[in-house]
Amino acid sequence: AHHRVSEAVVFFEELKRKWGVAPTRANYQRLIEALRKANRMQMALRYFRELEQLGDVSAETVVPLIIQLCRSNLVEEALQLYEKYHEKEQNQRRLLSLLAMACGRVHKGALMVPLYEAWKKRGNTPDFALLNTLIDCCAKSRLPEQAQTLFVEITSLKFEPTEATLSLMMKAYGPKRLRTALQYYTAAKETGLATTNTFTLA
Repeated sequence: AHHRVSEAVVFFEELKRKWGVAPTRANYQRLIEALRKANRMQMALRYFRELEQLGDVSAETVVPLIIQLCRSNLVEEALQLYEKYHEKEQNQRRLLSLLAMACGRVHKGALMVPLYEAWKKRGNTPDFALLNTLIDCCAKSRLPEQAQTLFVEITSLKFEPTEATLSLMMKAYGPKRLRTALQYYTAAKETGLATTNTFTLA
């Protein structure tokens, strides 16, 4: 598959440079899709930038590209495209969750905070799953204050924190702030959510 994609790139460049043929929007879309499926993301981005010069970019091209960038942990590139093309995706919460998971994996939760706030200012409302995902992102990035803000948002929206939510809060505060983390454990015990060996500070 990688060999065929490489051949397609060579042929594509020959069309442009050797024969002077201007690729169409459809040509670019097919090549970007092939590169995305082969996980050759930097090259996919290069041709996406060229496609942008032709005008409006379709959701069928940009949304899968953002998703694959997330899966490849190329979070800065994914966030840049999201900020420019977020209106292309109908399921905003899904895309935001994928971005949060990617940021969490590479411990860059700080990048998600302004993005999430801007998303809300556009009139969007989070659900419980999205808030939990964002707390997880903050926990992995050791951002306890941001996690705390999200936890307060959960309660203000009348969602019920779960065992998983409280465990994430403990992870967000971590061993260096054991006292605060233990407050969440105490709250969990009082509400009956805590069980043996459930909570860790790893």
